Amino acid sequence: MQQEHIITLNLKTEGICYQMYVPFYKTDFIQGYVSRQKEPYEYEMLQAMLLRIPKDSFVLDIGMNIGNHSLFLAANGLRVIAFEANPKMSKIAKESIALNEFENKIQVNEFGLSDCEGIMHFAKEIPSNFGGMSLSSGAGESGAGIVVKTLDSLKVQEKISCIKIDVEGMESRVLQGARELIMRNRPMIYAEANYSQDFVKLERVLESLEYVHWDTFGGSPMHLFLPLEQIETKRLLAKTSAKIVNLQLFNTNYKQSSYMQTSIWHLRKDMGNLASKMEIENINKHRIARLESLLFGTAKDRIKNHLSYQLGQILLKDSKSFFGISKLPFKILWTILKHKNKQKQYQEKITNNPCLKLPSLESYPDYKQALKIKNYFSYQLGEAFLTSISAGGGGISHLYPQSA
Repeated sequence: MQQEHIITLNLKTEGICYQMYVPFYKTDFIQGYVSRQKEPYEYEMLQAMLLRIPKDSFVLDIGMNIGNHSLFLAANGLRVIAFEANPKMSKIAKESIALNEFENKIQVNEFGLSDCEGIMHFAKEIPSNFGGMSLSSGAGESGAGIVVKTLDSLKVQEKISCIKIDVEGMESRVLQGARELIMRNRPMIYAEANYSQDFVKLERVLESLEYVHWDTFGGSPMHLFLPLEQIETKRLLAKTSAKIVNLQLFNTNYKQSSYMQTSIWHLRKDMGNLASKMEIENINKHRIARLESLLFGTAKDRIKNHLSYQLGQILLKDSKSFFGISKLPFKILWTILKHKNKQKQYQEKITNNPCLKLPSLESYPDYKQALKIKNYFSYQLGEAFLTSISAGGGGISHLYPQSA
């Protein structure tokens, strides 16, 4: 264990000091945050939790990750039962636990939780944000898989006063598998819901358990739910936060457009099952077209982003003066490099999330009108320029494709 990977957190407000092992602080979002800020991730929420949790009770940390929340709570004298399905993250967390001699305060369970028992897997590793990895059904290509259980099947006997859940969209399923424990202990519940559809699932499950939404924390929103019987009527009326939480989500660091893009992707997929129902299909196509025009622009915008068009515009504009001509080589090179960089970023983006892939040009309502741009003199000039360089051995047309 390298010393540079060990971060000391000296938190004067709580009067505590402990260490965290962060071997991927240069690439991972949470480890990088802890390393830079010298404070735990979601510190504001953790401080609020301390004011509510009784000292003689236990906390369930579901989705422990590197132990960020568990270590803070243990350093403040609380006992934690933690769960982490990612073996790489649980290994890091256990190193931190050993560094602080918290083995008697934090119990680590290395399996996943859901609404039923089974086998799941992580479809893809995300080095830039290990905490953003989500489980998928089945054992995966490796065949090994990760064991998934329900909380109720574990027959937890300890008095649980608080549950924190951050499991990338599976929060509602975890709660479904913990109904007996929740009804028996009536703990406060902190659960993540980044987007509206996640919050709706979460709120419906907890409403059936007679819980009410009370507060929201952080840029990757964690929502506090409290048992209804523990809240006075006047305070409940003053909050009414469940009704406005969707508005609060728009003020977080997450772009709601990503949710819209994912919805479009699923809607397009569903349309394939409705091919025989022409009226429904036409209505859905119209809706998709309107959403796509808002999110992805128009076919005209796409074609104007082609390298041929951009270079043609530069050649026309700057060839009108000696000064402009003198700058042409630099502007052309800069435009090509910029275009190449955009293409690289786009490929990385759709590799990480296929839902963000731009639709085909042919699917845009203004596609036929947009094709006229290719007949513009500027576009033809740029295309001829790229062809001449390619013919001369530069290979520009191959290195910098038009797609955008």
